[in-house]
Amino acid sequence: MASDKLTKKAYKIANIYEQANLYFITTLAEQVADIENGDFDIMDQQFKTQVNLNSIKKEFRKAGSKTVKQTNALITKEGRKAYKEMAKFYKAKNVVQLPFNKNRRILNQLVAIEKITDGSFRNLSNTSAIDVRYKRCIDKAIMAVHSGASNYQDAINQAIREATKLGPKVEYAGGRSRRIDTAVRMNVLDGVRQMQIQVDKITGEEFGADAIEIDAHGLCAKDHQDIQGRIFTPKQYQKWVVERKGIRQIGTNNCQHRIKPIVKGVSKPTYSQEQLDEMKKFTEEPIKELGGMNRRDASNKMRQLETRVREDKEQLTQAQTRFNKTNNPKDKKEVERYERKINKTQNGYRELCKKADLKPQWYRMDIQ
Repeated sequence: MASDKLTKKAYKIANIYEQANLYFITTLAEQVADIENGDFDIMDQQFKTQVNLNSIKKEFRKAGSKTVKQTNALITKEGRKAYKEMAKFYKAKNVVQLPFNKNRRILNQLVAIEKITDGSFRNLSNTSAIDVRYKRCIDKAIMAVHSGASNYQDAINQAIREATKLGPKVEYAGGRSRRIDTAVRMNVLDGVRQMQIQVDKITGEEFGADAIEIDAHGLCAKDHQDIQGRIFTPKQYQKWVVERKGIRQIGTNNCQHRIKPIVKGVSKPTYSQEQLDEMKKFTEEPIKELGGMNRRDASNKMRQLETRVREDKEQLTQAQTRFNKTNNPKDKKEVERYERKINKTQNGYRELCKKADLKPQWYRMDIQ
């Protein structure tokens, strides 16, 4: 499972890209503010656009390099931790456990996972979409001011809101898209998860595991409630997999569970049945104050509100940046609009957490 500590580290690493995104937002907002202030010569703005885009691309390249370095360090650290956890089983089976940095099979997997992670972050650093969105926003701002229409400010606001929202969003095949910080976090956690899976697989083979234990966590998805915390022989687990063909398997599609190899008689169950039943009850029981919503659904709602606040904070950044240069009352209204939205969402989030008896995770709303 991705512990809260590990999730915080993933957010911290993802924030490296968010800083590049904020640079994109503030640079665009400053140029739009110049246009609002009357600097709308087309040739001059085209030159500024190219200079600014070159600077933005540099920031994203730096973010990519720094993110790869920190992610690989985290993957190695968590791999070592998982490897160390298996020491008692090697000892119980009287098998020598090589030091982590001398286990060739483990190191080969580490290199392979780091290469995949490096490739993923290189793809995220592709700024071609930013070029299009930046230029489109500047073009719309110039056209709005040139038009002389009384509502040109509304057109500018719409253009920069759209550019800020889309920004460096990651586009996937099939039309799906994700915020870049979300994509980074997923890549970080996927890299750690893949390392844990490979360490568990290799160590289990080396010391001769005769059973596996699936870890457990609160707010577990319904499709894995019946299996978390249980111990299986390899044959029993394969039977479970076959019986659920076509259904999400453990460790796939954002599943946070880990399948740990163990030795019967050496490892006692981590969780008693009473503890597992209590986890399930806490997750599934309807919450009267929330209209019957359970805590799993409340947790999902928390993630939505956290994302909404991050998006509105980005919009507040572009509005505040413009107002600082224009001192335009209409830009001030944009600032106040997003301040109200953020406060309203945060108050709703606080109330949701209180009613659901879930700990607020304010760090998930940070963009700085």
